[in-house]
Amino acid sequence: MNCAKANEISIVDYLSTSGISPKRKYTNYWWYLAPHRQENNPSFKVNIKTNRWYDVAEDTKGSLVDLVAALHHTNISGALRLLSRNEIKPFPFDKQKSTCSGIVIQNIQPLQNRALIQYLDERCISFRVAQYYLKEVYYTSNGSQNNYFSLAFENDRKGLALRNQYSKTAVSPAYFTTITGKDHCQINIFEGVFDYLSALVYFNVTVPKFDCLVLNSTSHINRVLPMLDQYKKVNLFLDNDKAGNQTKGRVKQAHDNVTDYSKKIYPNHKDFNAFLMESKKKVNSYKFN
Repeated sequence: MNCAKANEISIVDYLSTSGISPKRKYTNYWWYLAPHRQENNPSFKVNIKTNRWYDVAEDTKGSLVDLVAALHHTNISGALRLLSRNEIKPFPFDKQKSTCSGIVIQNIQPLQNRALIQYLDERCISFRVAQYYLKEVYYTSNGSQNNYFSLAFENDRKGLALRNQYSKTAVSPAYFTTITGKDHCQINIFEGVFDYLSALVYFNVTVPKFDCLVLNSTSHINRVLPMLDQYKKVNLFLDNDKAGNQTKGRVKQAHDNVTDYSKKIYPNHKDFNAFLMESKKKVNSYKFN
């Protein structure tokens, strides 16, 4: 897919399928809350005749390809790749998702809940980083009238990993999550979202240099292994436990250029987040960005 073909896609349709609705509609312009930041008044408008967008607050504008590139922190080639693979997902959470565990999502919104932000702070994850990758969801469980809230991290099949201070659950389908980096010659693999976010904080970046993959469960490793052939190098940031070590072994059998950074950065800790919470030290042995 080239730029001309990609830009034939309606920005309004793109935002709609991503779960983003206009707040105001005028003859030529539809106004939205900016999809990449928190705000109460819409400052992001789309010209429905020219199919162009304009961010009033940041004084930026462009086409659909420009928008996808900005939301995914990638370049034009990366945006076209996402469009051609139908993997666009800035905020494609669907309301009323349910799971076999009886979870029903009532509302999804940008991260702003103070309790969740405090929980992130306790895990040493900055709001600056978290807001790019997490949402907050409100849901009921097993038919209860009680309302709950959690952090939400989406996988590549639109399922959600839900995390808060008291529980760890998921909204099916279960799957792994890929994040497009600036360079596609290497891939970083993490077990869970907090390990991925910990790496971003540790290396003081918001966007990784290389493609990243969060397993969300080591049980997904068999699905991941065939993908590794396209990369020259695989960097592992997995847990230092039985499941993590077994997964590392599987990856090393499947690829001949693997570096295990769990042994270099946090050999005496269970995972990256445990290490980050204890030390917060930074090293330059690995250029994450």
